[in-house]
Amino acid sequence: MIVQTARFGKIEVYPDTTWDFSVPILGFEEYKNFVGIAQEDSPFEFIQSLDEENLTFVLTDPFMFYPEYEFTLEQRWRDILQIEKEDEVIVRSVVTVRSPSDITLNLKAPIIMNLKSRKAAQIILEQSEYETRHPLNKVEDQEGRHADTVEK
Repeated sequence: MIVQTARFGKIEVYPDTTWDFSVPILGFEEYKNFVGIAQEDSPFEFIQSLDEENLTFVLTDPFMFYPEYEFTLEQRWRDILQIEKEDEVIVRSVVTVRSPSDITLNLKAPIIMNLKSRKAAQIILEQSEYETRHPLNKVEDQEGRHADTVEK
């Protein structure tokens, strides 16, 4: 399937790159279908709405920047996402870029993705001290890499 996007132009979408958000991204409840777009040689990736060409989120693996990040995934989330094995799961954080010196990760509400079922959900970690704006603590190590760099 070919999808028109504002950021990437026309892209070809394959079933093994799509995500069905069983529980939508907060504030974007009407959008449940996304395609993942990896960025070569970058810690960042994108998810692009299949329903709204102007809706794209920047994601990253939070463990790359916060190795001590941890939480327990409640059984209800495992059931919703049809998780059977731990190796089916990937965790991503939404990246917010306000300026080159103000880039944050949302560790309070990670996106949990099941590689097998292709289901995803943004969950809120109710009983945690994590915040929605954790600074990207390795910006110096990523010099020359920009979350918003895209080749069309």
